[in-house]
Amino acid sequence: MPVNLPAEAAVFVAGQDTVAQSTAGRVEVEFTRALKKKGIALVDVGAVFPPPPAASAEEGDKLFAAGREAYDNLDFEASAKALSEAAVFFIKNPTAARPEQLAEIFLFLGASELQNGAKPAALKEFTRALQMNPSLAPDTTYFGGDVQAAFGAAQKQMGKRPKGGLTVESVPSGAEVEAFGLSYGLTPVAEIELPAGRYLVRLTRPGFAPAAAFPDVQAGKAAEVRQTLQAAPGLITARQNAEKLIGQALGTDALPPGAVELAQSMRSRFLVMLAVTSDAKLAAKVELQVWNVNTGDRLTGVKFDADADGRGYETGAEAVQAFVSRPAPAAVATAPKKLQPSEGDGVLKQWWFWTAVGVVAVGGVTAGVVAAQPRGSGGFNTALGQP
Repeated sequence: MPVNLPAEAAVFVAGQDTVAQSTAGRVEVEFTRALKKKGIALVDVGAVFPPPPAASAEEGDKLFAAGREAYDNLDFEASAKALSEAAVFFIKNPTAARPEQLAEIFLFLGASELQNGAKPAALKEFTRALQMNPSLAPDTTYFGGDVQAAFGAAQKQMGKRPKGGLTVESVPSGAEVEAFGLSYGLTPVAEIELPAGRYLVRLTRPGFAPAAAFPDVQAGKAAEVRQTLQAAPGLITARQNAEKLIGQALGTDALPPGAVELAQSMRSRFLVMLAVTSDAKLAAKVELQVWNVNTGDRLTGVKFDADADGRGYETGAEAVQAFVSRPAPAAVATAPKKLQPSEGDGVLKQWWFWTAVGVVAVGGVTAGVVAAQPRGSGGFNTALGQP
């Protein structure tokens, strides 16, 4: 039965070996970003499959508000009690915590302790505030000189603290890591150097619920964060089906059974399928296919390296861009020459190129276009240029 799905693309990646499986999620996110830069319309995964809701911050917010009110009323004992309870709530529920808000909680808690005459406790809370948000600065119109001075002392001590390491991993990989007011890229993230202390580490990835933890980074030691990201059941099923299809489709001439159903579940016309392998040096190698489930056409044979400088991702994205924007199926399969990277972007955008050429090279990467055959045809193979 003919299908007519929106002209959007859904991206799936499957690791073909143990090493590749650990980095496949990262490749998926990086390649999705490359596609976005090329202006390719992508499925909003979070809209199609809303992830599980994050933990509610309502209780912690109420405690913070109560602590601030008590501080404004100069009831510093009540303020310290409520703010301590707010901090405990967010530490127990890290996915509900926001680093900026938690920094404010520790700031007010430190100021309350200072007014209660507990300067060591105040310095400890100010340090915790800086661990949540190193750019935090007390409002000079709200906090007096005593708070400003004690907070400045905490900043100086923070700079002298011995450092430890932090490694962050997630399943699937490809989650954005944020800690200490900075972004550290996509998981897996190798050892991050941080001053000793506890930090809020947040992991986010489109289509998945945010994850978070409060690891204790100790001087001269390595701490680890490992999180399993939670997705909607429908997205989990779609990803499992896609992994099976990627394995079935390599080396075949037709869309594998289940491709249309997967596209319908994603509400996308184009399925961008990447198979990732690792070489002897553990570098990621990618083989790309794009399936147009409306017509049955496929882009095949695109291979590139998942290199750190992003050139491989860009080359692959150019091939996808040219395929999804072509106005008609490929007719023949002979490429007059191998395109150079500087030529690919211009030539590949010409409508006549895609209607006359079935095998192309983008930035040195060879790609074949296989057009679906109408029933009753003579079976002309557009990828090979022969019956």
